[in-house]
Amino acid sequence: MDIALGHVVVKVDADVSFDSDYFERVMEAFEGDRLLGMASGVQLEWVRGKWRAQHQVGSMVAAPLRAYRRECLDEVLPLVEHIGWDGVDHVRARMNGWRTAVLGDAAFYHHRREGARQGRWSYWWDEGLAAHYLHYRAPYLLLRVLYRAWREPSAAAMAFGYASAIVRRLEQYPDAGAAGYIRRRQRLREWHARARQARGIPGATNGLAAGQMSDRRQAGATNMPLLARDRGPLYERIEAITPTPVKSASKRVYHRIRRRYNRLRFIERERFVEFGYRFRYDRREPYTTRVGTRTIVEDFNVWNAALGNIVVGRRCWFGLNNVLMGPVEIGDDLSTGQFVAILGPRKPSPLEDRLAREKTIIGTNVWISSGAIVLFGVAIGDNAVIGAGAIVSEDVPANTMYLQRPRSFYLPLDETQIRRPEVS
Repeated sequence: MDIALGHVVVKVDADVSFDSDYFERVMEAFEGDRLLGMASGVQLEWVRGKWRAQHQVGSMVAAPLRAYRRECLDEVLPLVEHIGWDGVDHVRARMNGWRTAVLGDAAFYHHRREGARQGRWSYWWDEGLAAHYLHYRAPYLLLRVLYRAWREPSAAAMAFGYASAIVRRLEQYPDAGAAGYIRRRQRLREWHARARQARGIPGATNGLAAGQMSDRRQAGATNMPLLARDRGPLYERIEAITPTPVKSASKRVYHRIRRRYNRLRFIERERFVEFGYRFRYDRREPYTTRVGTRTIVEDFNVWNAALGNIVVGRRCWFGLNNVLMGPVEIGDDLSTGQFVAILGPRKPSPLEDRLAREKTIIGTNVWISSGAIVLFGVAIGDNAVIGAGAIVSEDVPANTMYLQRPRSFYLPLDETQIRRPEVS
């Protein structure tokens, strides 16, 4: 493997066990994703006579057996000595641009169920104290209590622990940035994503959700017991008596809401990527969008990947009210002004037939001035400058300025006129 010795640090509780190939799978995940900062396998606990997968919200890594990339651990240290420490280092890692994941094809056994030592009521009381320490929103916590109490009545103690911490004015985590990050993820517009995670579909780096096993494991590579998804008898009874048309209509409404309000999850982003206010993104299968590190998209941008992939390089800047349509491939260090449109194919045209190109290509270190329109299929070379209000309907050579007043013409640029980006 390419991961050097000591580059992954693992925190292991004394009451866990795992298969012989567990750490091999964890190391493969770290090797395959250089931005993966924290990871763990599926946590199994012995509940009602069988090993059951314990649900982790989203990409929240299981605390009993947690693996850190060394660089990520250096950024989250020191670990706080307080209830909720595992949530603090998770938030720190996410704020610093690291990804966290529960690996679906790796699992470990937690032989003492959470809360078994002090009792389930005390366990949920402590969860309420931890929620207060992490600046949880009260409405979000109330919904969480209702969801948990549906299957386990003792979870109601979480609300009393949270209220007790407020009344006693217990201390909270002092980092205002981390508190803001947590509260932003609990806003009303994010509740649909939290509801999806509560249904038991956390993120995983290998494409498998927690509770699912790979084909090799299902074929008998290990003696892993069959995982049981515990939704509770009341949930199963309601699902059994609900008519199929009602369930189908509910799924359609849910997926429509998810597509409308949670489109950013379809964008593959590197570290330090920012999207402005009212950013709109549309896509269709199987097209995707990839954005490089340190790219900034200002307010009121519209991106559309319904007809092709969108690939954006590093350190790009998109001005206000830009339109970007796929298929398009953009190099590093692109800068655009306001009201710039990079269009995609809508209907066959003589221009597209003449260029015979499957996507729009924009090179490295390109500047597109305000109001410019780039038609589909053109290629803009490196270090090119597009004048304000120009309609780019033909290829632009590298190291030239494209103007349109009123006819199109090119001006060559020498080395002193080419903008050189500052790479940090």
